[in-house]
Amino acid sequence: MKSKKICYTNSPLLETVFEVRFKNELNILDKEVTEFYKKISSDYPKSHDVFTTAVNLKLAMKGGVPSEAQALSTENILNKRFTSTDSKKVIHLSSQSFANSMLQPYLGWDISYTSFQNSLNVFRNLFGDIKLGRIGVRSINRWTFPADKIDEYLQLKPGFQPGDFSTVVTRAGMNFSVFNEMLNLHCEIRLQLNPKKGDNVLEIEANLDVFVYRLVDNDLSDDEVNELFLNVRKLKNDIFESSIGQKSREKFDE
Repeated sequence: MKSKKICYTNSPLLETVFEVRFKNELNILDKEVTEFYKKISSDYPKSHDVFTTAVNLKLAMKGGVPSEAQALSTENILNKRFTSTDSKKVIHLSSQSFANSMLQPYLGWDISYTSFQNSLNVFRNLFGDIKLGRIGVRSINRWTFPADKIDEYLQLKPGFQPGDFSTVVTRAGMNFSVFNEMLNLHCEIRLQLNPKKGDNVLEIEANLDVFVYRLVDNDLSDDEVNELFLNVRKLKNDIFESSIGQKSREKFDE
């Protein structure tokens, strides 16, 4: 498939997330994180500590089937958030990943990716030899259309060949899993459809969440990482274009 359109006048894109995951856990209490914040503070002046809780479970087996879960321990895990003044850009840092999320308006791939790339390069230079285990890009889109014209605005099954994806259909939408063997790219697609009242007509609010990622097996140069991100971007755009109808394209270009 070829991307028919990359940027729209009125893009439905709410948020773009660039992410890398590390092969080995980092200690984000190290002084390098403090130095990293100093170097990016002009663009991300707000710093926050966010804690998540990990629960270790033990499953009791009965007849070879799990019958009961028992919590063995809980652990509070520290994550860092660095946020721009207008809260439109956020760097999410954990011991296992580095992500840069950007809210609308979408400024285009070149500006958004360069911003992510610059902050990631600062981080990698401070921490030295960081081995990457996965790279990915996520886009979250939202738009509305008349409920009685859903087939003109949305293609409920993206245009892949039979067998290229598995589908779980729910009353609220669909979840797709896609694997591109040639490029070794994985994709997770979540489509949620929410009815809402419009001007004398029932409307559908569509939320299309596309996450494309590539597992990394060996050390990569900066140019190779950039090339992988371009491959990820292309598949993400192809999936989006094959998921929307012509009426949606016209709406996005109004």
